[in-house]
Amino acid sequence: IIQSAQDPVFELESESGEYYANAQAHLVASQNNNIWSLPGIIVTASDSWIKDMSVREDGLAFSTEENTTGEPRGATVTVAYTSDDGHAVTSRFEVNQSIGKFITFSELRSRLPGRLQGNEFLEGFIVSDPESPNVCSSPQTGQYAFDRSENYRTAYLESTDGSFGVCIKFKDESQNIIPRWSKVHLWLDGATLVRESAPMRFTIKDVTSSMFTILEDEGGKDAVPVKLLSIAQLTDTDIYTYVSLKEVEILCKDGSFTNATEGYSMRDELNPLGRDGDPRWDVAPLLCSDSAGDGIFMLTNAAAPWRRTGGDVQWYSCLPQGAGTLTGIIVSDAVAPVRWGNLGRYQIRPMREEDIDLSNEADKFSNTICEWNWNGEGDKTLSPDEGKGSLKVYEAARKFTADYNNPYLPAEDAPNGNGTTNQKGLVQEGALQLNHKWWDFESTLDGRYFDVEFITTGISGTNLVIGIVWGHGTGNSSTIFAPSHWDVLYSTDGQNFTYLETIKQRSCAWWSSPQTSQDAVPGFTEHLVRLPGSCFGKSKVVVRFKAADLVTDIAPATSASTWAQALGIEQGTMSASANADQAAVRIGTITVRYN
Repeated sequence: IIQSAQDPVFELESESGEYYANAQAHLVASQNNNIWSLPGIIVTASDSWIKDMSVREDGLAFSTEENTTGEPRGATVTVAYTSDDGHAVTSRFEVNQSIGKFITFSELRSRLPGRLQGNEFLEGFIVSDPESPNVCSSPQTGQYAFDRSENYRTAYLESTDGSFGVCIKFKDESQNIIPRWSKVHLWLDGATLVRESAPMRFTIKDVTSSMFTILEDEGGKDAVPVKLLSIAQLTDTDIYTYVSLKEVEILCKDGSFTNATEGYSMRDELNPLGRDGDPRWDVAPLLCSDSAGDGIFMLTNAAAPWRRTGGDVQWYSCLPQGAGTLTGIIVSDAVAPVRWGNLGRYQIRPMREEDIDLSNEADKFSNTICEWNWNGEGDKTLSPDEGKGSLKVYEAARKFTADYNNPYLPAEDAPNGNGTTNQKGLVQEGALQLNHKWWDFESTLDGRYFDVEFITTGISGTNLVIGIVWGHGTGNSSTIFAPSHWDVLYSTDGQNFTYLETIKQRSCAWWSSPQTSQDAVPGFTEHLVRLPGSCFGKSKVVVRFKAADLVTDIAPATSASTWAQALGIEQGTMSASANADQAAVRIGTITVRYN
């Protein structure tokens, strides 16, 4: 038996390494290493800030102390071994430690708000698109003024593991030049940390492009963690991160992404008939739901080119008619709720139209029992446009009025309107108007109501929902005094009703003097109500919308100096003196669906 001996060898994959100023452990991988298990290996360092050195099967391990010197520093780690027969091996590794300290997003969130100092940085991915017109809402800066530049100086930075995100506010638009999907270091010295609560979210302000280091060849969309969640799985830590919501569809698929009149928006290339000096809105919400019956609002800015003419435009809608994945940045917006009301804890902002991947009708999970849309043509009755059901308005006088969700803008070829009025987003006679004294001051001293009735015989499922798109008032300050609060009740026999929840309705914006308040809506608001499973398999289901109390709106006197405080929503009280014309409820869509 002849046995040969292999000479000892220890080779590392690199000869040097660059490290942050943090105190942390490191491993340098080896490519040839047959000494790791042998006794007598000597590992030394040329400086004491390198600790815990050892040779392992997978390479050279060591740790570095935090660099607090204020200067970059370097040291050498040496590995030496001599076999019993005198064969020796020596390997050296150069350790270079910067003065930049990596901090995690969790560490940043634990800091006190204020000015950030020191050579610290975050590592993450830019998940927003600097060229997108839909990054954030334009803050209202005056009675009739919105700052659209806010959108183009805002970005979102997500941690490399996808667990946290922060909002970035550049000093000006010209600084926001970091390409989407870049893996970056954001140096924090000189920036300002802002912390907001309920929900918890963080913004880093006073940022310039020079504070970013792009890590070349380490980014790209495929490198960003995939977060595929249901709506119910969203938490506060998802705010300002890139999320794909699964099994989503738009609740009311009739019309456009922005159910608001363009006559109240800014005049620009997209909207030649908007307002030059007195716009009323610059962002609108659209309610989406998922297969679990939960809802979330998609926010779309008036500057987004797909808001009316995007996608496969049909005469009644440019909205995707199917279901699928809705991808975007999760936000908790403070601008849109001022006009549109409660939009939930979280909303989602697609950066591009292609993020709204909801066109596959084969993936559609919901089924329509009945739906009313009144798209401006055909027989003007209370019969549903789709399915079977009945809408009972009782003593309320009814007429048809304009909806705000025309998919065409401009609309020269649109069949559902006329002339320039149609171009402002209006659908002529696209909404049902119900005029009534919505409170019985004489006998019952209770709220009046209207009912939606349908049949679920032979139908079973997991979720049964009703959606309503509505507002009140007719564009004049003397017509806005309809109920703001409505109880939603249900019955399976038409006699005994059970309370579900209370939803809020808002007055539509008006032009007449005194001027409209900042919280009036330039369109309709959308609501989703879940019905109990006991409503399946019934020969009759009635959903009742009933005035809950005497709370209504007022038309406050506003001026350039008082606009921010002059709120009209829920500031008034209905009285017996109001006539039917002063209590106009307008309904754009009612839909009943199940899955």
